[in-house]
Amino acid sequence: MDKIIVIGDGLVHTENFVKYVKELWPHKNYQLKKFSWYEDYNKEEFQEKISEIEKNGPEFYDNSEDLLKAIKDCDYLFVHMSPVNEELLSHAENLKLVGVARGGTENINLEYCKGKKIPVIRAVKNAEAVAEFTLGLIIDWTRGISSSMKGIYHGKWKKNFYNDNYRYTLDQYTVGIVGMGNIGIKLAKILLSLGVKILAYHPNLNEAKKKEINLPLNYVSKEELLHNSDIVSLHLRLSPDTEKFINGEAFNLMKDTALLINTARADLIDEGSMKKALEDQLIGGVALDVFWKEPLNSDSYLTKYDNVIVTSHIAGDTDVIDRAPAILLKEVVKWLNNEYTPMLIKDKYMINKK
Repeated sequence: MDKIIVIGDGLVHTENFVKYVKELWPHKNYQLKKFSWYEDYNKEEFQEKISEIEKNGPEFYDNSEDLLKAIKDCDYLFVHMSPVNEELLSHAENLKLVGVARGGTENINLEYCKGKKIPVIRAVKNAEAVAEFTLGLIIDWTRGISSSMKGIYHGKWKKNFYNDNYRYTLDQYTVGIVGMGNIGIKLAKILLSLGVKILAYHPNLNEAKKKEINLPLNYVSKEELLHNSDIVSLHLRLSPDTEKFINGEAFNLMKDTALLINTARADLIDEGSMKKALEDQLIGGVALDVFWKEPLNSDSYLTKYDNVIVTSHIAGDTDVIDRAPAILLKEVVKWLNNEYTPMLIKDKYMINKK
């Protein structure tokens, strides 16, 4: 009998997980145990927990005694943001798989999973949503949409904007996409269909991966991308290697008319360097959906600039969040059937369920 644990939270509720396990699990004979992690929090409150996990990882949270007892003979563990840390994994004696109903894995101790040879499957659920949102930010900034709106709110009928000298149709821009994961690829496809020239960069991207992506992209170095892009959009995962990827040196390389977009993780940018770049007009502007401390204060320096767009960490917020367990379970079923799933965290010990 399969023994399954699901842990819901403030965004992906436990009963939603249970619904899709019942619908999609391939074996009728299973035992299901339910837990929750800050499930009683509303979306705004729960966002603070997400920020804590993304900054600090899973090891800063304790597990309930009931969960530690239940994990002992569990075969399959499914979570969204709930931490899967060393303490929890060390109590698991039969765990065959960890499934996480999100694209990020900051809440999973992947190194410990690797040591115990426990495969991890994630659900890249919001790549299309974030890519579309990024396009929205590009159009907003290039056409002055929110700037015009803010002017009207203050009794001004604006016809001139900070970027009048470089406000063109999209096909006149060069967009630099930093990070060619699922979101970067989706964004590239959208922009290519609009006639946008694209420069692409991804750390340690090999020729096989470029061939797999199979898009007419111009792959360049970080320095070349920053120097030649009119718009730079960040889609990297946050790691010790990518933290402060955009720093003072990077801002000095960028065009003084360039827009920097971040819908990924705040710490990809060195905030002090960005603040100075705005003050010294080293760049054309920034569009941010993620911040170093959330929620952003209404009196933040970022709200004072006409060439800054800020949104409340909503790039991935669509109905797809409710469907995240279904997306995950469908990939898990592929894995159970020894079928290929791109959602399996790649490592030599994770080839298949055997």
